[in-house]
Amino acid sequence: GAGRPAATGPGALAAGAPWPADWAFTAACAVLGLVLARRVALPAGALLWPLLLASAASATGLTGGAGVPPVLLVAAFVVVGLEVGLSFTRASLRQVARVLPLASACIVGLVVATAAVSVPLLRLAGASTLDAYLASTPGGLYAVLAVSAGTGGDTTLVLTVQVVRLVVMVLAAPLLAAALRRWARGR
Repeated sequence: GAGRPAATGPGALAAGAPWPADWAFTAACAVLGLVLARRVALPAGALLWPLLLASAASATGLTGGAGVPPVLLVAAFVVVGLEVGLSFTRASLRQVARVLPLASACIVGLVVATAAVSVPLLRLAGASTLDAYLASTPGGLYAVLAVSAGTGGDTTLVLTVQVVRLVVMVLAAPLLAAALRRWARGR
């Protein structure tokens, strides 16, 4: 959790059963966040409201050290893995094969650009090279968190930087899209 050292990595579940406070905190943030998402419009509200509530509770010390139970974290990663894996079809694999050379070049370029920008910046903050890279890798939030947790990285740092990036993008994307539409009409 954000209020105490994270129990992550392959041995996290062996450390003991999650405390009831972990389950209560997680359920409260999820339920209240979903209620707010229905009542207060925010892009990706079902994701952002629970996240904002948990962040605020953690930052203000209201969590009492509670966090997401490790077994729930592992279950969430399993669900994400299944969702991604089961979304592949023969048609999607054929489409991937057609764009693979260009996609590979773009991926390599993005990896190099991310490393060139993120690693020096976050190393100044005392982060490891892997944490710095994972924290600023664009897209794939769940995969990045799974890698960080699986390698025993600083998941709090990685999640914090990823959340800031996500919130900025979710809030900026509609503004950027509107600006691009206006620009396209004016051409």
